[in-house]
Order: sequence, then C-alpha cells, then structure tokens
Amino acid sequence: YRAISIAPDGKTAFLTSIRGPAVAFDLESAKPGRTYGEPTVSFTDAPLVSPDGKLLAVREVTNKPAGGQLY
Repeated sequence: YRAISIAPDGKTAFLTSIRGPAVAFDLESAKPGRTYGEPTVSFTDAPLVSPDGKLLAVREVTNKPAGGQLY
C-alpha cells in the first residue's frame, strides 16, 4: 500500500495502492471493505478524510486527464 488515512472515529483505515483503487479496512476485524476507484486506476495516493468522516478525497492516476475523486 502507498498511503493511509484513519477515519476520525478510529474505526476505519483508508489505504491507497500502488496497483489500483483505494480500500477501506475495518480496524476492529482487520477485513477489507469498500473499494474507491475504478479497476482501471493505475494507482491511488493521498487519502484524506473530512473531519466529520463523511467524505474521502483520493488522488487517482489513470490514463484519463482526471486528477482525483471525492467519495
């Protein structure tokens, strides 16, 4: 994994990958949850969770002229 951000409640970690979408991990069960990004994403970086925990910003690198996503 490339980078990590912890949700404000301390229950979820968001990890970015050098090989695809970002992934949410439940820290209590240590199990992966939702993925953020399309399978065609080359890599993700710089996860940032809003202070209220409702938004996740992720930098995505693809072959498209994008730059990031807000989930």
